[in-house]
Amino acid sequence: MKKPIFIIIALLLIFIKGCNSDDTTTNWDDLAMISEEKFRYVEEMRFHTRIVIDGEVITPYAALDISRSINPWRPTFNPFYTDLILVHNAEEAEGFPDNIILAWPRDNDWTQGLIDGIHWAVNEDEYGLMFQGVPIREPFTLEDFGLTYPITITDLVDNWEKVNALWRAFTLSERNTIRRIASGYARPAVTTTEPAVANIPEEKFIYIRSMGFDTRIVIEGEIIAPYAVLDISRNINPWSPYFNPFYTDLILVHNAEEAEGFPDNIILAWPRDTIQTQILVDGMNWAVSNDEAELLFQGIPTRELFTLEDFGLTYPITATDLVDNWEKVNALWWALTPSERYTIHFFFLVERNIWANDAESAAAN
Repeated sequence: MKKPIFIIIALLLIFIKGCNSDDTTTNWDDLAMISEEKFRYVEEMRFHTRIVIDGEVITPYAALDISRSINPWRPTFNPFYTDLILVHNAEEAEGFPDNIILAWPRDNDWTQGLIDGIHWAVNEDEYGLMFQGVPIREPFTLEDFGLTYPITITDLVDNWEKVNALWRAFTLSERNTIRRIASGYARPAVTTTEPAVANIPEEKFIYIRSMGFDTRIVIEGEIIAPYAVLDISRNINPWSPYFNPFYTDLILVHNAEEAEGFPDNIILAWPRDTIQTQILVDGMNWAVSNDEAELLFQGIPTRELFTLEDFGLTYPITATDLVDNWEKVNALWWALTPSERYTIHFFFLVERNIWANDAESAAAN
């Protein structure tokens, strides 16, 4: 009697091992007729949707019903549905058989806001992303994904796989920011195929943002200072729907007092009169003084060693240098590795949060 029992146990073990084998892993697309990637894209783009269930047409908010019907892991999965087709509008969604699920872009400001949010993210530089709370990623362009400026609502349908690849290349934080942009959006669709021409050099604006400068801009007679970076970006960035050619120059001054008395079309920026600015200059002094071994110890990829003198600067860099010698400091800044810049900014941001918390505590007391 014992021998048959051992045989049965051995067979059971073989069966269990076979069930757990990596070679037999089953995913959504092995079981379902409709691609999970395509459905996720429809969800991410917040498309309107249409599905017919037991003769009842459910539209335009049918994403949950669709998920229940096409997700093979749900008890409500129904293999009756064989395709998910993207169309351009609700009118094009008519006339399909009941086993076909339809989806199309929303014809409202949300979709245009989503598109312009994508344009913003593609054109944002790495430290603009960091200051927005977005982790660093490799920069890329629309052309890298086979797309051209501007992305249109038609692209969301006709080139959905390219747009989806672009969307997945963004960080999670970027995608969340784009959704927030779209959620508060209200403007007409883009009608031009080329961006406007900016009066203010992008490099100079990126510099003041990288240095965490205080800023000042006058919009319709209202002075916005000292935290006006977002307002400035909207008004001088030719990719922005808020671009305003009224602003003709960005001038760096040493402090807030020097920023007074300029005409409204001039944007001002100056170093913060706080420990944060000192952290930045100390961080640059520290980075330049590191030798190759120290860079490796810090986890920073090797680079060519250089000195402040190589950039026409002398030790130590000061807050005054950030203004009077900004082009030299900017050249030094971008000669540092991304890891070095990130490290300097990390301590800058930590100190900014500590400073803000201390100020809040002092106000409460």
